[in-house]
Amino acid sequence: MDSNKVITADSISEEAWVADSAEALPSHFHESARHGVLPPELLHLKVRVGMREWPDGHEKHLEAHLGSSLLEVMREGGVKLGVPVLPPGADVQPLDSLRFLKRSGHWSEPITDLCEPLWLAIVHGDSRHFGIEFKLVVQINTKWGIAPSPNPTPGTWLSCWNCLSSAGDVNGDGYGDLVVLGQPPNHTGRRPRSAAPSRPEASTFASRERS
Repeated sequence: MDSNKVITADSISEEAWVADSAEALPSHFHESARHGVLPPELLHLKVRVGMREWPDGHEKHLEAHLGSSLLEVMREGGVKLGVPVLPPGADVQPLDSLRFLKRSGHWSEPITDLCEPLWLAIVHGDSRHFGIEFKLVVQINTKWGIAPSPNPTPGTWLSCWNCLSSAGDVNGDGYGDLVVLGQPPNHTGRRPRSAAPSRPEASTFASRERS
C-alpha cells in the first residue's frame, strides 16, 4: 500500500469487500492492527457481517460499523435473528456467548473480550461470520444465571433457585420470582416453554421466544 495515500471511508465504501462477508479486510487494516488504531473516519464505515444461531443455524446478514464493539454487534445480531441476547442492557455482559466461524469451518471458543471493536476482531479472527450460543438462562428478580443442565428437571430449577436466591434477592415472603429464559431451540426452531418445576406459587415462568 502507498504510505502517502490517505485512506478514507469515501474512497473504500464502494469496494466489493465492504458488502461481501466472505472477504477478508484489506491489508491496511492489518497494518493498523499493529498499533490498535484505525483512522476515525473508517470507524463509522458499515460492513456486512454474517450472524447465525450457533452452531448450525441459518446465517443472516447485518450491516455493522467497524468501530462497533462485539457486544453491540452481538446484540444487533440477536435482534436480527429474532432472539434477544440476555440479560438485556447495552452495557451488560451477556450470559449468551459469541463465537466466530474460522475459515477452516470450525468454530472458535467463546469470545471473552466483547469490548473489542469489530474491525480488530475481524483482523484477529480472519472472519466476518459469527454465531451466538443462546444459553438456558434463569432470572430471579434482578439476578441472572445459567441453568446447570440443558435438560432441566424439577431438581434443576430448585438448584437454580437456591443458587440465585442465596444472593438475598428474594421477595419479602422468602421466595423469588423465577423466570426461565433462553432455552436452547428444539428441532422446530422454537424455544419450548419449560415444564413447571415444584416451587411455590410465587414462582413464575416464561421462555425467550423468537420474535
